Amino acid sequence: MLSENVRYNPQYIYHRTIEGGRKLQTAQSTKKHSVGSIKFIPVYDQGLGEILHMLFGKVTSTEEEAGIRYKHVFEPAESPNEVVSYTIEKGLDAITAERYAGCSVSKLKMIAKPADFLIIEADIFGKKPSLVALATPTFSTQDYISAGHAVMQTLNGFNVVYEEFSIDIQGGIVPLFTSASDEIKGLDLEPVNVNVSFTTRFRSVQDLQDFLDGIQKSFVCKWQGSALGNANYSLTIDIPRLNFDEGDLAINEQERLVQVRSATAIDSSFGLIKVILENNKASY
Repeated sequence: MLSENVRYNPQYIYHRTIEGGRKLQTAQSTKKHSVGSIKFIPVYDQGLGEILHMLFGKVTSTEEEAGIRYKHVFEPAESPNEVVSYTIEKGLDAITAERYAGCSVSKLKMIAKPADFLIIEADIFGKKPSLVALATPTFSTQDYISAGHAVMQTLNGFNVVYEEFSIDIQGGIVPLFTSASDEIKGLDLEPVNVNVSFTTRFRSVQDLQDFLDGIQKSFVCKWQGSALGNANYSLTIDIPRLNFDEGDLAINEQERLVQVRSATAIDSSFGLIKVILENNKASY
């Protein structure tokens, strides 16, 4: 974990009345909930799967090797009945902890830069926290996912080398408020949006021609960690259909000529996006 700023937001409304003159008379809290974000470097076996589950709502888990290796496929939920929430605890020095129930992820951003760690930023919402005793956490012994773990980067099945890229995912899971309560009463679904931006060294006229011709392409990126049974810990992002919004080139003094492309994911027969995580956890 690099940083977090999840905080309770009571959203007070202040009222002025005729009989109160020029002074505020009342304060009333509405939409009692917590909001904020976290920024972290992921590992394969702890924390990442839970964040992906909160973002997408739907996960399909299969046992690849009995009792050793499991594959989890995360994708956008189709029904509010599929979405889930988690409880997050935040330790405050050696004094106390805050426990946030009903947490989900509304937006997530993955950032991959040259020779660096994969960074994830997640916007989180949840219920009003309660104060609890400090717990003793356990930490993963896995290496952080980094550029050195990348084993596959493709566009339309052809190998490419991304100098850097980012993926923005608005999972469409939102808090549900009702006219009978001022607290979160459940989760609901809104539209899903996935946007990708990546930079590559300009070396092929075909890449530019494809953009000018409006060619849609698939996107796959895979990271692979240490051995796990007969395979490895891994993380794969699979977007079957990208429509490119930007991809032309600009020249800046004597700098290298690079192609910066921005794209939007469109639904396909294989879905909108799948994030596949292989680790030693049986289910989420």
